[in-house]
Amino acid sequence: MALRDSVRSVLRYCASPASMKIGLAALRDRRRIERSPLFDADWYMRENPGARRAGAIPAMHYLTAGFRAGLDPSPRFCGREYAALHGLAPDENPLAHYERRGRRRGLPTSFLEASGAAPVSREETLARLRAKAADGGPLRAVFFVASAAMFPARPLLDAMLADPLFEPRVAVVPDLRWPGRDPEPGRAACERELARDYPEFLFLRVFRDRAGAWPDLLADADLAVYPSPYDLSDFRYNPRWSVGRPFLPLHVNYGYYRSLYDRDLVAKQNYACFWKVFLECDATLAEYREHSILRGANAELTGYVKMDRLAAFEAKRKPKARKTVLVAPHHSVEGGLNDVLALSTFDRFADFFAELPARYPQLDFVFRPHPFLLDVLRRPSQWGPERVDRWLMALRGRDNVRLSDGGDYFAEFAEADAIVQDCGSWLVEWFYTGRPCCYLLKQPSDADTKFAPLGRECLKRCHVACAPDDVDRFLRDVVLGGKDSKAEAREAFRPSVMLNYPHAAAAALASIRRDLGL
Repeated sequence: MALRDSVRSVLRYCASPASMKIGLAALRDRRRIERSPLFDADWYMRENPGARRAGAIPAMHYLTAGFRAGLDPSPRFCGREYAALHGLAPDENPLAHYERRGRRRGLPTSFLEASGAAPVSREETLARLRAKAADGGPLRAVFFVASAAMFPARPLLDAMLADPLFEPRVAVVPDLRWPGRDPEPGRAACERELARDYPEFLFLRVFRDRAGAWPDLLADADLAVYPSPYDLSDFRYNPRWSVGRPFLPLHVNYGYYRSLYDRDLVAKQNYACFWKVFLECDATLAEYREHSILRGANAELTGYVKMDRLAAFEAKRKPKARKTVLVAPHHSVEGGLNDVLALSTFDRFADFFAELPARYPQLDFVFRPHPFLLDVLRRPSQWGPERVDRWLMALRGRDNVRLSDGGDYFAEFAEADAIVQDCGSWLVEWFYTGRPCCYLLKQPSDADTKFAPLGRECLKRCHVACAPDDVDRFLRDVVLGGKDSKAEAREAFRPSVMLNYPHAAAAALASIRRDLGL
């Protein structure tokens, strides 16, 4: 039975001839990995809910698909770090290499171990920074950014720039979640966008060396601010690199905990690495306390730092003769990058979206797809590039439509009079505008089966659509007709998710200073 299940795993994850070598190695190494003290099957499945829901064999998933996606076998072993340290080939499994050869030879499993330096405890680091702060600093803070659209700590950066105790720097790091794609164009585009607002000296330059390694940007850092809880970049720029090193890691969430998927996210090991996690409201704090590894011990209730920036755009909002509708489809299409989340209704509404500008010439539309959506759709297993280009051409053929293709989105929030969407965190974020939302669901029961309490409360105050006719009704009656039956309930609910707005960054900075003894 075990052999048959193993072979099935190989056929599932190593179907191509090029990957069959990995599959045969997996059959050879399965028992070795399952016996390894550095493989934790329960932890591995908690970290990777997609594998858990698919009923995968933990060791076989790791040996075939997991390590190629950069997944780790336990919190005690970083595969990509070990591979870089010892020059392993991309198709060689790091833990299998260690258990076959490395353990016997006494090979170090991490750069920290290889350096011979003793790990530094969080208490030692905090004591050092308190002494440094008492002397007037400055404290060097490195803000990691992989996408201008995913830079939730930007208001905290601005607050630190105005505080002489801190010396912040920005590191635009590569997004390495797309195997086979050159990360440099996206990284360079993000840096160019941020450089429009920040001086040259603020940026730490990020380039591979001749051996292809990315630099350690935290060698002299006191604080590191991470944009997401995912391992989205090189292991040196992911939260677990902070373990045992003399700096304090911080996290500003890029989204509210509003779906059941977020409970898997909150339970990830990376959240236990952070010194502080700045949370948005009482509802997200309750979710974090219930589902995080540390049961919320590192949580700070500050308000949603990311949304502070919206206030400046809202202040510039002016009355318009025509109303604008923001259309924002999510990327989690079935079979896509993250179909575990499964919020996207794009397959159902794509043709209808393309027709909207012609159906409603009296409205202006801004199409703002999730930054991942078009990349996912261009894959051969999805639409393919030609169909994507035809869809975009259909949109661009009308005068009353504009395609927004990335970067910051607060200008679009401030411009729009209503939104049609199925995005995750935007379900909550849109409440900051006070304007009506049409939220797309595949079926009405999704409100109860896919959303956490906060998400369900938000949906009660949105106009929900499961079919194009529902969207038509929203545009006709609510946007054009002004008959917004959700307006009163929405207005009463907004304060519960807008704690400290627009001063959440100030609250976060105050919590840092407080724990530094200032």
